[in-house]
Amino acid sequence: GLSWNAVEPERAKGPAKVYATVHQLLSVQDDAVRATARVELDVLQNTINNFSIVLPEGYTLLDVTGDAVGEWKKRGEGERTLFVPFSYARKGRFTVDVRVERAFKDAGGALPFDGFRVLDVVRESGDLLIEKTTNGEVTVAETAGLTRLDPRETPPALSALASQTYLDA
Repeated sequence: GLSWNAVEPERAKGPAKVYATVHQLLSVQDDAVRATARVELDVLQNTINNFSIVLPEGYTLLDVTGDAVGEWKKRGEGERTLFVPFSYARKGRFTVDVRVERAFKDAGGALPFDGFRVLDVVRESGDLLIEKTTNGEVTVAETAGLTRLDPRETPPALSALASQTYLDA
């Protein structure tokens, strides 16, 4: 004989609410600036299968790491949008690290950095730490829209990214 159980349809939960905190480390080296974004996602009310993040303009993607991170790909204008799928539906709080770099064309040159931006989130907040691993002089020319952090108040997730003594947060 054949027996079966009817599966109760899951009640629609509506779209997930996703909150993102992006901890960004800018590491100034002799030949390049490397940037790491530790993207902390907080997924409530439902699950997500992927997320998309806009990379800083002019930077080359090095790698994407994190639990259950699938095969990511770049898309969109100038391939600045990074699409990151997960190997299973994710909820709760978890992090994904995205690393990029941009070479200095000439010594003493200035490099712009317009940050990482997570798409389709309810709220995004973040912080930025600048460290130097070079003996050269590094100055931060413009910080429009940023509020300086007291070094003692630097979030642990941010200072955990830094390997050197840092310049500014």
